[in-house]
Amino acid sequence: MRGKLLDDRAREVLPEPHWKRETHVMVAGLRCRWPTLVARSRLDELLDELVDAPAFLPFWRTPIPVDKAPSTTIQLRDLGTGKANEYFRQTSQPDFPHHRPWRIYTLSPKSPAR
Repeated sequence: MRGKLLDDRAREVLPEPHWKRETHVMVAGLRCRWPTLVARSRLDELLDELVDAPAFLPFWRTPIPVDKAPSTTIQLRDLGTGKANEYFRQTSQPDFPHHRPWRIYTLSPKSPAR
């Protein structure tokens, strides 16, 4: 999330509308689920880092409408070639062998690279 809000290259890698949608999902998700994701002290650290990012507060204050569920696909641009490819996006929380306090964000190519 920090990279998406604080690193200008994120907007190059995630062409619109993907940057806005993905960043909003992450910020809104943190706002809604922070008690299950991070301790209050860690949330305060994150907010101190992110509050100065121009896009942060609008995303923090705006819930994602129920009819605007995030897509399972995302487009990423290779900064070296400028070519954009589509990926399936998934988050998971490993439960085996033990319940983990973290999540995994996975991107799988939608179609084979050519």
